[in-house]
Amino acid sequence: MPSPIAIAATARKIPWRRVLAVSALAYQRGSAAWTALTPDERRRLRDLAAKSKGRPSNLTERERQRVRELAAKALHSARHT
Repeated sequence: MPSPIAIAATARKIPWRRVLAVSALAYQRGSAAWTALTPDERRRLRDLAAKSKGRPSNLTERERQRVRELAAKALHSARHT
């Protein structure tokens, strides 16, 4: 198991602003990225973004992973349309 210092160092490398920016863009613009998500996924992404208040530390690791997954799905769809 990695040490707490290694985990903290890795967490600082996460491009969290980019993840949130993609999520916000997908939410606000209703683009192909946003429509790639189901209504439940869009609602979950919106709720997690609101809960985070722009700070990943306000979410559990599982919630942060879900935001990453949803943002990746939306971004993938936007790139392939």
